[in-house]
Amino acid sequence: MTTASTPLDKSAMLIINPVSGKKLVLRYIPDIIRRLMDAGYMVSTFITSRRGEATEFVQSYGAGSGRIVTVDGVWVIAILSGNC
Repeated sequence: MTTASTPLDKSAMLIINPVSGKKLVLRYIPDIIRRLMDAGYMVSTFITSRRGEATEFVQSYGAGSGRIVTVDGVWVIAILSGNC
């Protein structure tokens, strides 16, 4: 759990594709966010609604994000590091 001794001093951009696969990942989103926060990340969450939107989110809001995490409905999780 994030406490005063675990500051949120890093940033992560979480991009979720809610319609891919069987949509099973949706029930685990709160846990994914909690785990990132427990690791010290301030999480900004984006949910896609159409093809290509994840790319637009990264181009518009990704600058300065320490990590970009993408999740789809079949548990493919990609973690990109570094500033965009």
